[in-house]
Amino acid sequence: MPKMEIIAFYIGLATVVGSIIGAFISTLLSRFQKVSSFRQDWINSLRLTFADILLQCEKYTDVAYQDNEESYQEKIELVRAISKVKLFLNLKEDLSSSLIQKIENIPYDYMGKSGGAKEFALVKPDIEKVMQDILKDEWNRVRDGEFVWKLKKFIKIKPLMVVNSYPRWQGIILLLALLVLVGQLLGTVT
Repeated sequence: MPKMEIIAFYIGLATVVGSIIGAFISTLLSRFQKVSSFRQDWINSLRLTFADILLQCEKYTDVAYQDNEESYQEKIELVRAISKVKLFLNLKEDLSSSLIQKIENIPYDYMGKSGGAKEFALVKPDIEKVMQDILKDEWNRVRDGEFVWKLKKFIKIKPLMVVNSYPRWQGIILLLALLVLVGQLLGTVT
């Protein structure tokens, strides 16, 4: 084959391969965007559930010393909220299991006690802190993307790019695309 035909063949092949890679990256990006959207909805639901737990704890500890229908109903609502948050969280994760340990026994620890609201006011900041840490961790997962988040959790690195206008996973994909283009250019030069 003449040299010009070989060059034309490689250009055509590079165009096809580039199109396939572009379609693959586009599919991945749209999938990541959809997963991030679902996760953001989940975070919002989790935030509302956390607020419900804190409200129910306040209401229950106010009336827990009473032995009547009102205190029983408040206990039921608190247990419902705690059960709901257990279904939202992965109990194998440290923050999640820490939160569950802090809230799981509240309905039983304050039952029949007077002054429960004052006691709960002392532990409430710790519970709120763990809730905020969980929400921040999940937000970081949405912001960075699942793959980068797992990688950072695995090797415990600081953020790869401290300041940029788009999520880190997009920066990594752009870097990889740039490396592929440079590799192709170097391959055609030789």
